Amino acid sequence: MNRTALITASAVLLAGCGTTSVVETSQSVYTVSAQYGSLNGSWDRAQLEAIAKAKDFCASRKDTYSFISEQRSGVWGYSPQRSQITFSCGPNTPALLQIAAAECKDLYQDSALDAIRSKVELYRDSSESPVPFAIATIDAFPTEDERVAISKWASLREECIKRSNVAFSIPPSSTPIQVTEIQQDRSFVQASAARVGDLVVALYQQKLTYGEFAKKRYEITRDAAEAERQFRLSTQIADQQQRLQAQQLAQQEFQNRLAVWSSYIQAVNARPPQTVVHVEQSVTIH
Repeated sequence: MNRTALITASAVLLAGCGTTSVVETSQSVYTVSAQYGSLNGSWDRAQLEAIAKAKDFCASRKDTYSFISEQRSGVWGYSPQRSQITFSCGPNTPALLQIAAAECKDLYQDSALDAIRSKVELYRDSSESPVPFAIATIDAFPTEDERVAISKWASLREECIKRSNVAFSIPPSSTPIQVTEIQQDRSFVQASAARVGDLVVALYQQKLTYGEFAKKRYEITRDAAEAERQFRLSTQIADQQQRLQAQQLAQQEFQNRLAVWSSYIQAVNARPPQTVVHVEQSVTIH
């Protein structure tokens, strides 16, 4: 090879660039790569271009890009530097859940709920926000007209839960361990929703005042939110054994709270309608 040819070949290696097409390696899992020479940005630029192409690919399918891994190859200064991105495309679960929540709020604008609108928080934006004083102090049972509205609310609430369940999905790239963790994380919300459903029934049956309903609803949603927070923190622990222990602790603490809750609900169900019971301050279980 003469000197001119050698210089030309070296320049190509140092400045070489290009991208590959997206390839599906398994269900909803893909790879795409890009390469650049040392003079044109090397691995960092190749990575950015490959990721951009992956995001555009998912967007074209109206899905969300989820990074899985990157593999780099090539030798700086001698051969083009290549970045291969493995990724998945799937539903944007957080966004879909937000849409479901917004739709739920719209459903609750139904005029059929006006009779209870000032006595019940039809939708709570935060599970940890305190109960408004004006509602917490209502020491009265639902009237017959209000029971009709509660029945309507219960039906709409069931529809909201269905929409939320449809919006929820597990990323296709999740490992078996991640699937288990995601399902457990979701179970706290589901358990809380089921217990609030029990409270709605008791309110309709006039076994709870509006004030007691609000307080107990706050307690169970707060406990579930705290358990979910502790569980999510545990998933960040690098050591597998410590992570598992922390997850088990979060689950056990919540199960202890649910055991206390079950005893409370049994007592409520045994009450005659319109029996005033002064609720004692709740005890936090450690």
